[in-house]
Amino acid sequence: MGNYFVTSMLTEEILDPAIIVQHERAKDMLDYLHTHYQEKISLESLAAHVFLSRAECSRFFKKMIGMTPFTYLLHYRLRKSMELLRDSEQSITTIATTSGFSTVSYYIEKLKKYTGYSHMFIVNSFLIKDRIEVEQNRTFAIAMNRLILAIIGIDRAVYRWAY
Repeated sequence: MGNYFVTSMLTEEILDPAIIVQHERAKDMLDYLHTHYQEKISLESLAAHVFLSRAECSRFFKKMIGMTPFTYLLHYRLRKSMELLRDSEQSITTIATTSGFSTVSYYIEKLKKYTGYSHMFIVNSFLIKDRIEVEQNRTFAIAMNRLILAIIGIDRAVYRWAY
């Protein structure tokens, strides 16, 4: 097997085919989680999707992404649910089940742990933001920016690497 040249505007580097395969496998794993996040996903199904054993799948994912597959899946589901909290008027039960959570109580518990805020605070924050001018309430704008950055800050690093 030969090496592949990858050229960017800044650098030219030689990538080993094994590295390319690793990155493709990690991307396949992320794509699988993104496609099936609304369903019950087992480590077995993720591992089978990329032709690895359960142990190797878990080890590989953590090595490449920096967290376990299920921690990543939980964060992804929470981000998706927050989009629904912001953009829809669905009930909390519908949002929880649509986002892949088996129970509302588990969803609310994880959302609060992930964001530091209750689901009602988040919903009300989105509603208030829609009703006021940012220029009229600079303190609120700063608080919302901090909330949003706190919520998505962890995931930006993962997305920067993944895509």
